[in-house]
Amino acid sequence: MYPDILNYDQVVKVTGSFKTPMGCRSFLGVYEENGEMLHEGRNNLGVISLNLPRIAIEAKGDEAAFWSLLDKRLELAKKALMTRIARLENVKHVLPPILYMEGACGVRLKADDSVAEIFKHGRASISLGYIGVHETI
Repeated sequence: MYPDILNYDQVVKVTGSFKTPMGCRSFLGVYEENGEMLHEGRNNLGVISLNLPRIAIEAKGDEAAFWSLLDKRLELAKKALMTRIARLENVKHVLPPILYMEGACGVRLKADDSVAEIFKHGRASISLGYIGVHETI
């Protein structure tokens, strides 16, 4: 059975109501908009995972090389996530009207509203994660 359903009672107990964790590391909780607490319409705009064991293997046991490679990968990940956000600045919500005009993303935009605005101020997130800490050490 899908883990979100199995954990329904615990999620309600801890948070006060059910929020969909999207089956991954992203757990978008309640969002306040105009004094109202919203549980739907949250979005994760992008997810990147750093593979720490791969960086360690590429560093070949050299700790300084590991930290240098990690810094480079972090910068690349940041650039990728920021590019994802920047691309939304040019999205016309009339192209996918079901998402932005008919409520699938939790909003009903008018013809002259900006898509990018609905993702600001905490309504959406971008996620940078990592795997393999134990294996890296």
